[in-house]
Amino acid sequence: ITEQTYSFVHLILLHDDISIYFQELRVVVQAGDEARLPCRYKIDRGTLLNSYYIYWQKHNSGKQDLVVISYKNGKEVESEKDDSYKNRSKLEEQNLTLSIASVTVNDSGIYKCIAISETRLKGETFTHLSVIGKC
Repeated sequence: ITEQTYSFVHLILLHDDISIYFQELRVVVQAGDEARLPCRYKIDRGTLLNSYYIYWQKHNSGKQDLVVISYKNGKEVESEKDDSYKNRSKLEEQNLTLSIASVTVNDSGIYKCIAISETRLKGETFTHLSVIGKC
């Protein structure tokens, strides 16, 4: 049985007319289980996914972020996916949740969900995944 633990970190910065809202979600799962990372950005109901570019990336310290999944024009672009996530990651189109099967400790890290519409950034959310060994 898979059990996932979620926690939230909120930070709001206000300066004159600029406001930035940052939210990080933390997910904890056991090695070998499936991790489900929800994207906190929501696409309006009735809007087609094919009008968006959706990316899930994993932060890769000092290097280019790893592409976990990429959707363009409503279809997954398998060629952009990092080899370590091939045949293990999928996107739930209705809510942009990323699922990663058979997670390992190496999958731990910070994941970013990016939604782009008409070449403009629409939303970006972060999830910290912690994978713990089986007891």
